[in-house]
Amino acid sequence: MQSAGPLTKTNDAYAWGSHYNINRAYGTNGLNQLTSAGATALGYACPELVEGTDVAT
Repeated sequence: MQSAGPLTKTNDAYAWGSHYNINRAYGTNGLNQLTSAGATALGYACPELVEGTDVAT
C-alpha cells in the first residue's frame, strides 16, 4: 500500500495569481456577530421575515 504524500500541482495554467492582503477593521455586537467590515455595514435578518425562505415553525 502506498502512503499518502503531500499534494502537489503540476499545471499553473488555471492557478489564481492575484492574491493580496487586506487590512480591514471589523465591528461586532453583543451576540458576537459582525456588524461592519471596513466601511460596509452588515446586517442579519430573521429567516421568518425574509421573503421566499422556507422555515419550519
